[in-house]
Amino acid sequence: MPHQADETISHLLLGCQVARQVWWKALSAWGRPDWLKGPDASLCDWWPSVPLAMTDRRDFATVSILLLWCLWKYRNRVVFDHIPVHFGALVKEMGSEMEAWLRAGLLRRLAFSVIPREWRDSG
Repeated sequence: MPHQADETISHLLLGCQVARQVWWKALSAWGRPDWLKGPDASLCDWWPSVPLAMTDRRDFATVSILLLWCLWKYRNRVVFDHIPVHFGALVKEMGSEMEAWLRAGLLRRLAFSVIPREWRDSG
């Protein structure tokens, strides 16, 4: 997730190596790794291409927003706070954010498990 002048939102949230790892793990946990497009995919093209009915799409949107939010916050910490890119640290932050969303009632009874079990904050 190094800062580059030509970064696009699609690259940052869907195409960069770290984002692709996040999406691959999440989509694999949902049994849908085939939904992950190539690294040059556009977020605007990818989003509507996910084949879901209305209720499942709403659940998918909620979980995806969580993942996108975490990726965005982490990217900003890498760029502005100069922290090193570390997938384990990102995973821990995602787990903490997920737990906060669960406590707030935002992730109840969704069709998709939120993020892989091993990503949850154990401490």
